[in-house]
Amino acid sequence: MVFRNPVVLNNRLSRRLIAKKKKEISLFFSEGKKFSSPYFILYLLPREDKTFPLVFFAVSRKVINSSQRNLIKRRMREIFRQYLPFKLSSFSFGWIAKEKALKASFEELKKDMIELGKKAISLE
Repeated sequence: MVFRNPVVLNNRLSRRLIAKKKKEISLFFSEGKKFSSPYFILYLLPREDKTFPLVFFAVSRKVINSSQRNLIKRRMREIFRQYLPFKLSSFSFGWIAKEKALKASFEELKKDMIELGKKAISLE
């Protein structure tokens, strides 16, 4: 019998923290600050109300194949989930992957996403 560590099981990114509604996402574009890197565009929004969603993920429509867009979104969610300072931050994040992200490895995406997030948080 295999016992699982409950801390590992609870290390998921909760669905209630992901912005899905058009109204919530448009707030990032209207009031958030924009930062850019080779693979991502980041919209950073100060989060005063803890009930507001923490993050949203999107991929450029230039990536035509939906399975490829979903792959990039899964990778972005995993990187965000693994990097604890993003979740503890007082900001909400809006991540948009560029078309170039499709050709990058997971490690390249992780490095770029973390560097962009750190840069954005430090400039705020």
